[in-house]
Amino acid sequence: MKQISVIIPAYNAATTIGVQLDALSRQTYAGDWEVIVADNGSTDDTRAMAESYSDRLPDLKVVDASDRRGAGPARNRGARAASAPYLAFCDADDRVEPEWLAALASALEHHDFVTGSVDHDSLNSGKSSSHWRSHVDSLPLALRFLPYALSGNMGVKSSAFHEVGGFPEDMDSVGEDVALSWALQLAGYDLYFEPKAVVAYRHKEELGSLWRQHSNFGLADVVLYKRFRSYGVPPRRLRSVAASYWRLLTKLPWLFLPAKRSSVVRTLAKHWGRLRGSWRERVLYL
Repeated sequence: MKQISVIIPAYNAATTIGVQLDALSRQTYAGDWEVIVADNGSTDDTRAMAESYSDRLPDLKVVDASDRRGAGPARNRGARAASAPYLAFCDADDRVEPEWLAALASALEHHDFVTGSVDHDSLNSGKSSSHWRSHVDSLPLALRFLPYALSGNMGVKSSAFHEVGGFPEDMDSVGEDVALSWALQLAGYDLYFEPKAVVAYRHKEELGSLWRQHSNFGLADVVLYKRFRSYGVPPRRLRSVAASYWRLLTKLPWLFLPAKRSSVVRTLAKHWGRLRGSWRERVLYL
């Protein structure tokens, strides 16, 4: 019986998934495990690229996850196809380090829900290596409420995952890792941090993609606040909102500095996402 199932959601990831699968083929974990690539309806060579690793990852299978678009639904489809009591999630455009799976599996022997460290430098240029949504060597706290596990570096017992319904499938694939993390903790499963489980995270480089990603992050903040405020998520304080907009204004001249432009785009997009989300969700979270 497999001890742990590694699940990778993939959509048009032919240019990056090879790096991740190469990294998985070099894992030091000595137990019995499998890799499940959940193809979310790719129109490029993602499936063929994944299947080409069947000789290096003999327990690899590619499942059709095209019925509903989004990384959350794809991860859930992969989890339904898993045969192991432990689930490990990583992404098709990142790179796990050689000890990653062994560290997660060891942690899951004593904990129901675990996450690890994130390396922001190895796969990115200096100008894009800062990412406000992810952590480096400690648990991040989301919206001043509870910590969360990044979906690209997450381990959870299958029983706990299915008990809370898996990843929510109505969040546009942004913020669903926070929602799942909070749901697990509210159900009584503590989140454990394992520093030896390291993932190199790949950032968006193109400004348009960066804008869309961080605008959606801001929108997700509003959705998370609306869904979990009854559990204790605090509202944004007026002083904090004013200070954040003041910092944004002072950063606007950085748009003319190529080395700092990405940072301004991220911040501006997050604010726009929260404005858009507050209007759409009819709840104020700026």
